[in-house]
Amino acid sequence: MKLKYKLLHNPRCRKSRESLIFLKSNKIDFEIILYLINKLDRNEFKKIIENSGLTITDFIRTQEKLWKSSFKTKKLSENEILQIFELNPTLIQRPIFFSSKKSVIANPPEKILEVIN
Repeated sequence: MKLKYKLLHNPRCRKSRESLIFLKSNKIDFEIILYLINKLDRNEFKKIIENSGLTITDFIRTQEKLWKSSFKTKKLSENEILQIFELNPTLIQRPIFFSSKKSVIANPPEKILEVIN
């Protein structure tokens, strides 16, 4: 059975681990996607962005050295940013919790409730 909820998770990220603990402690069934290993395709990520009510730039980790050195000063289209995310998933904000209809950047973890409720 395909699970209703998914978490884009990076085990090395403290905020991502906090979201994982929140989900487990609240007994919420979900699927973990290790997005650095199992990369999302462009269309799937675009849907997550659309379902969040945020802009694509809200999903950029702008403090990462790679972003600052390579992309910060460039005027990039949504498609260009999606391509950057495909090639450099470390630049994607995390954790992201989502269903087929709603998604949030789960920082703080309580934002997960916006998807569930």
